[in-house]
Amino acid sequence: MEELKVRELMRPVDEFSRISSNATFMEAVLALEKADEKYQAGKAPERILLVYDIKGKIVGKLSPIDVVK
Repeated sequence: MEELKVRELMRPVDEFSRISSNATFMEAVLALEKADEKYQAGKAPERILLVYDIKGKIVGKLSPIDVVK
């Protein structure tokens, strides 16, 4: 049996919605709602947002459960 590699499971970051780390809480809530709409329509792989810093580097992710917490 051939071993599956992590790279075979990854999705390109371009498929995910993004938000700035400087965004407000309300902006994050609205962006997550849009991401959920895209997900439900089959246009996005997940409901999460990738968070980028001032240099454009991905520094984390934000999910609906993060906002609830």
